[in-house]
Amino acid sequence: MPAVLLSALLAAAAAVASPASAAPLTESELAARAAAFRSADPKARLAAAEFLAHLPPEAEPMLARRLLHPLQTSPDTFRRLFLGMWAQVPNWISADPMWIRRPEPPWVAPPRVRGQPRAHRPKPHDPETLDWLSALNEVDLGDPIFTAPAPLPGEPPPPPQKSAPRKAAVEPAPVVAQPLPPTRAELEIARAEAMEEVALLRAIASTQRMDAVDPMFALAFVPGGVFRDECGRQIRSMGSFAVPALIRLMHQRGPAALHLSKQRRYAAYQLDRMDRAQPQKAIASAPDDRVKSAIIHQYGQERALEAVDAILGQVDAPSHRVRKEARWAWLRYVTGPPPPPAPMRKRKLTGGREEDEEKPDYLTYRELALLALQKQVQAIENAPPDPKATAKELTDRLFGYYDRQRAAEWEAELSAGRARAQAGDLKGAIDHFGWILAHDPNFARRGEMVEAYLRYGEALRRARRIPEALGYLRQAVDLDPSGPHAHEAAARVALLDGVQALAHGRAEPELFRRALALDPSLAEAKGLLERAEALRDRRNFLQGGAAAAAGCALLFLIWLLWRRILPRGEQPAPPSS
Repeated sequence: MPAVLLSALLAAAAAVASPASAAPLTESELAARAAAFRSADPKARLAAAEFLAHLPPEAEPMLARRLLHPLQTSPDTFRRLFLGMWAQVPNWISADPMWIRRPEPPWVAPPRVRGQPRAHRPKPHDPETLDWLSALNEVDLGDPIFTAPAPLPGEPPPPPQKSAPRKAAVEPAPVVAQPLPPTRAELEIARAEAMEEVALLRAIASTQRMDAVDPMFALAFVPGGVFRDECGRQIRSMGSFAVPALIRLMHQRGPAALHLSKQRRYAAYQLDRMDRAQPQKAIASAPDDRVKSAIIHQYGQERALEAVDAILGQVDAPSHRVRKEARWAWLRYVTGPPPPPAPMRKRKLTGGREEDEEKPDYLTYRELALLALQKQVQAIENAPPDPKATAKELTDRLFGYYDRQRAAEWEAELSAGRARAQAGDLKGAIDHFGWILAHDPNFARRGEMVEAYLRYGEALRRARRIPEALGYLRQAVDLDPSGPHAHEAAARVALLDGVQALAHGRAEPELFRRALALDPSLAEAKGLLERAEALRDRRNFLQGGAAAAAGCALLFLIWLLWRRILPRGEQPAPPSS
């Protein structure tokens, strides 16, 4: 009996102490999971990669920190490992060629059999289609290529010598020190670290978070850029979610000109591979307004020359979010201090002559914006604009024109909605109003829509469609919080919140008190208030009784244990009759 009671008490305590959801993964737990990449079992290594791939997006910051932790393997060992599995690595000595690949083995056609077709040369290995995770897991570390001398970048394999050359070389080729081939233990460590990095790359890319590009981009340039090919592949797998960060990295500036130039070229290369190098395509291919707004914001932040026309084309976008971001970005082009002037020089003409006047090498973003504005204003006004008008003045005229057009469209929709409401078609009226609010949440006359939302919410309440009624009544409060119907709508919201709480077995009398304070005519709230207070009193009584019973049970258990541990000679005497 005591054991059963003790287990029941412990189970109740564990149920109270257990969190509602599983605890997030810690750094030490992640390191313990990553230790499986050093296992000799290929299935254990793939299981560790599968675990990382199914982590929630909230784990991305921790995965990014793990991705950039110091590695034990040298870049030379990584290069030999990647070349051995038919991947490609950046040229670490010169820029030509850009990528180094393992040369294909010589192929000798087998003897032809009469009546059979000729044997075809096998297809060469394609690093672009190589699955790094599978290749690393299946690579044979005993392959002789890992112990052979490594060739220099770009150096073709020496042709076989059938006979001694007639003449000796005039000057011997320069000797370049090559690192010693790695041992089997070093290759195993390199494979484990490489598999962990590739698995982390894929897990980070799968989160589809726009801030996930930076750690992958940083790994592409350390250590020695050996992971650059796989980093680019995972960045491209994110699609439009990677575009805002790539735009920022493509336009970054700083004192390290040579290092940043490589990063800018790499970012531009990834955009080109995704067919999003043109701003119009980058914006049009965004999957939703959130990503589209982030792309527009980044172009405006950098004042990118190539994005002038694309940004101007979005200042009248149907989406309020996109339109607001595009106008902010456009004002970055036309306001603020003027950009530094472009360098001037005389251009060379045919015949070796030069022009008489110096001309700028390029147009600044302010000049490009002014030209685009003049063209747009002329198209809508059917007349050339004043050549002395500034870019900001033309922008105000263009925005005003778009706003007047949009306001006229909203007025027509508002009139149609009010006519529907007067005819008793509240749902049709709300459809018109909802279309306006979806495109312009800050519509100036939104307060005139409150009555339709309130009446329709009341109709749904009477029909006992409580969740739907709550949605429309909350919107009625949000449309005009200080309007004439605000207290009436807020009272019904509080009333229905209390009704839902009672339906789920919770007693919240404060909601009904708030409903009565906002609208004393709500007779329904009075009865529900009494019911909620009675339920709370009964629940408090039951909880107090349960607590008292648990306390008595605990005291009884302590008494039984005390009786059991006392020596027999010290047992208390039975009470005398």
